Amino acid sequence: MIYLYFKLILKLLIISSVSLSLSTSYAERYKRPMQIHKVKRMGLEIWTEQEPAWNTELMLNGKKPIFVAHTPFLSYPPSGMTWVNHSEVELTPDEFPSIARSTLETAAKNYRVSKEAISTLKITPANYGKLIGFETNFTGLLDKKQVDVKVFTGRTKGKGPVTMQVYAPKGKLQHMKEQIRRSWEHTQYLEE
Repeated sequence: MIYLYFKLILKLLIISSVSLSLSTSYAERYKRPMQIHKVKRMGLEIWTEQEPAWNTELMLNGKKPIFVAHTPFLSYPPSGMTWVNHSEVELTPDEFPSIARSTLETAAKNYRVSKEAISTLKITPANYGKLIGFETNFTGLLDKKQVDVKVFTGRTKGKGPVTMQVYAPKGKLQHMKEQIRRSWEHTQYLEE
């Protein structure tokens, strides 16, 4: 009888220590240090990974600045994110859903998704931090390789839309879930 009691106590100790290590690990991922980029030219505050530090740069598409971040060399999975602020676009709440759909469909087109697949994109309401909008997921091509892509476009009242996207090799986007959350939840407009 004492042996069974001792065995039960031992099992409970093992379960509680595993549970404690899991909850510690869970808590630690919320405390990860992030790089905070105050991109005045875009009017945005953008957070990217600090450990390992993602490579970042501000690029231009014509005159439109695009903030680009990607994983460092030899990181797995190799992934990237981009942000665009469409601050010049003034929309009424009624106009935003159709503009958001058009933005998401254009993103899919840029990844060489077929017209048929674009017409069946599942676009769902989403929000990240203070940005409220719509998102979609699809598989496309980047440098002749299949990638999974998540694209979100959203805004806060009285501001132009912000479009964020992330890509990873096909089948690997789920590994970026926490990086997306940590980054996109903190993307916000700079105070003027």
